[in-house]
Amino acid sequence: MSENKLSLTPQLSWYQNSTYVYIDILLSDSKNSIVDYEQKEDKCVFLYEGDMGDKHYVICFDLYDNIVESMSSFKVMDTKISCKIKKEKEDEEWPRLTNKKDIYKSSIKTNWDKMDYEEEEVDDDIPNGYESMMPGMPNMQDMISGISGMNNFDMESMMNMMRGNGMLGGEDMDDEFDEEEGEEEEGMEDLLEEDNGEDADEENTEE
Repeated sequence: MSENKLSLTPQLSWYQNSTYVYIDILLSDSKNSIVDYEQKEDKCVFLYEGDMGDKHYVICFDLYDNIVESMSSFKVMDTKISCKIKKEKEDEEWPRLTNKKDIYKSSIKTNWDKMDYEEEEVDDDIPNGYESMMPGMPNMQDMISGISGMNNFDMESMMNMMRGNGMLGGEDMDDEFDEEEGEEEEGMEDLLEEDNGEDADEENTEE
């Protein structure tokens, strides 16, 4: 590398999955590129050094956690240098790329579009779809399948099906409505009789 060139810091983009950490060094047509992973006892040093045109780029920092050097690699491409780094501890999510929290904050960006997180656990008690919208309500897909299987479907058929599945009150509910309606009619008759009696008393008083 030329010692007369001014050293600049390249832009990095990184993401991860449960097994690997990926680092893209965003330099086009880079020359003399070197990527080095040096695993020490309690840390791993990441080093990139290379040229683009008449400019020299260097970046060096401790990775967040240890890696497996023999299963880590890099590839020089037209628009970037792509690094694939094997995590020593699989299934462990790195909260950041660097061991120290506040270094290279303007140069290292997280590629959220490719970041692979584990899916959140779903509570088995939470109902899915329409299966448990109301107590006693049947599976909506089964109900639709049953309706679509009727050759001569009409509203009365649908209402009968809903009664049979417990979604409507059926005969018991109809009986309740009949009883309430009968009670209301009896109440109205009593009121009418009272009104007629009061009218008759008023006429007798006037006479």
